[in-house]
Amino acid sequence: MLAERYGYSDAAAFDAPSRVTEILAILAWQLEMQRDNGDNYFVGKELSAVDIYWATVALMIAPLPEKVCPIDADTRASFEGLGRIVEAEQYPILIEHRDMIYRRHLKLPLDF
Repeated sequence: MLAERYGYSDAAAFDAPSRVTEILAILAWQLEMQRDNGDNYFVGKELSAVDIYWATVALMIAPLPEKVCPIDADTRASFEGLGRIVEAEQYPILIEHRDMIYRRHLKLPLDF
């Protein structure tokens, strides 16, 4: 079973939202440290894989608006629900960073 291969358990599922929130806090802290140093990216002064990974993963907890990220309604509802569970909105710096990466480095609107 796929779930077993990835270490699924009821306990892990229960703990997952708080673990994701911890990770978001670490990512937000890193961006704040970078901004304090005058840098706009997770690592140094230039775009890295971390920035792109974050921008793409962030769509699962805070989807871009429909006009630039057209996804079916069920998927959007699922992603928005996940965002509410992990309280992504408490880290606006992460969403600002996601938007900056798409604006500067990735193609919008997205086309699936």
